[in-house]
Amino acid sequence: MHPVHPPLYPITSTFSLPFQTVAMDFITKLPPSYGHNTILTITNHDALKASIFLLYTESIDAVGIAALYAIHVFPTMESHYKSSATESCVSA
Repeated sequence: MHPVHPPLYPITSTFSLPFQTVAMDFITKLPPSYGHNTILTITNHDALKASIFLLYTESIDAVGIAALYAIHVFPTMESHYKSSATESCVSA
């Protein structure tokens, strides 16, 4: 007989903000395409359940990854906050 395991529950909050909890993965060693050979995936696990896929070269460093995050994720967060503010004004 197999031991009984308690059910798994995801750790989520009802007050989650977009891209507050993310997972970043690197898909490397791809054939070169337009000068890129790596894909960075940034997955939001809370509010939006969305992913962003960014192309770059494998030689990128931590500063480059931070720059990609700032350029591509922050505008996504900003647009979500603006749409949320508009929805709250309309529903009030």
